[in-house]
Amino acid sequence: MPAFSDGSEIRASSYIGDVASIMVEAVFCPDCYNGVFNLGSDQPYSVKAWAEIVAAAFGVAPDIRYLPARLEVHHAHANHGQVRPKLGFEAKTFLEEGICRMVAWASAKAPSSARSRSRLVCHCQDRPIYSVGTCERLPFGA
Repeated sequence: MPAFSDGSEIRASSYIGDVASIMVEAVFCPDCYNGVFNLGSDQPYSVKAWAEIVAAAFGVAPDIRYLPARLEVHHAHANHGQVRPKLGFEAKTFLEEGICRMVAWASAKAPSSARSRSRLVCHCQDRPIYSVGTCERLPFGA
């Protein structure tokens, strides 16, 4: 996986399931008209951590290739000071879970021959949370 710079850049992503309903609610909130709102996770991660989480979700060792830095902001994450009072936004999906859901979705879309070979189980905080290929959430502590 390529990473620009040394991987220490900070990003806080948005899981679509967390932000889609807030975007719709904003349309019906007169106090929100012409406002600018930041939506994103409350938990920032380094680009290196992102790469490690993605690799773990696919059941492979991270193979990070560090490339020359680009001209972009080093730390980027959302400030929810405007959106919380008006719409009550709370990001609920941590990066590990969102990545695992994406892997499960991609595995379900893969050809059946690839799905039959898949034995991946996504982990979140050292415990399995999703069985990839079935898209089923595992019981806590499984």
